[in-house]
Amino acid sequence: MRLILNRWSGRILRLTSKQQTGAAAERQALCHLKKNGLRLITKNFSCRSGELYLVMTDNACTVVVEVRARAPNARVPALLTVDDIKQGKIIRATEVWLANNEQYADIPVRFDIVTIDSGQHGRAELQWFKDAFRA
Repeated sequence: MRLILNRWSGRILRLTSKQQTGAAAERQALCHLKKNGLRLITKNFSCRSGELYLVMTDNACTVVVEVRARAPNARVPALLTVDDIKQGKIIRATEVWLANNEQYADIPVRFDIVTIDSGQHGRAELQWFKDAFRA
């Protein structure tokens, strides 16, 4: 189990293996997106409506990125876990984020999904779906 320091409360938190996997997937996705020219604005924004893993810029566009990872024995591919309900939560959280970051209010928003599915022999396969859904 991994320990992290909560930057707001100062408390030490224990990450479960699932949380560790998610954090590793977010780091891998961020690295891939940066290599492809996107720039990070913020990560792990959360509000009552939901959470935004990565908010980035791509030229003149704000990009909200949902990162999903799946274990080798998963019954459903990672992409299929971003259903209409999850998309709605992401859209509502984006609206809250934009209301708090007015400098991005007039810039087009794109919703991308990065999936990391463990393939054969446990080898992770990253896929980037640009403009995966619309508000």
